[in-house]
Amino acid sequence: MINLSFLRIFRIARLTRGIRLLLNIRELYLLVNGILSSMKAIFFGTTLIMLMLVAYSIVLVAWVHPVYSQLTFDECSGCSQAFPRFGTL
Repeated sequence: MINLSFLRIFRIARLTRGIRLLLNIRELYLLVNGILSSMKAIFFGTTLIMLMLVAYSIVLVAWVHPVYSQLTFDECSGCSQAFPRFGTL
């Protein structure tokens, strides 16, 4: 069998041609740079929103669980079995 791994050089050459094109066309460079910068901002914004969501859910469970544990389920026969672990880890 013939080893065709030397063809990877052509793939690398094609990649460097694309990078050279990106650097030579200023508008394309600005566009790609702006997209990458916005991706970084979107990542940090999503991370901040997720951290706030986790913090608020922990506080809400700690606040609601004492009230919820004192409720009686007279009308609903399945509710006392469906929700006994609310607020536990």
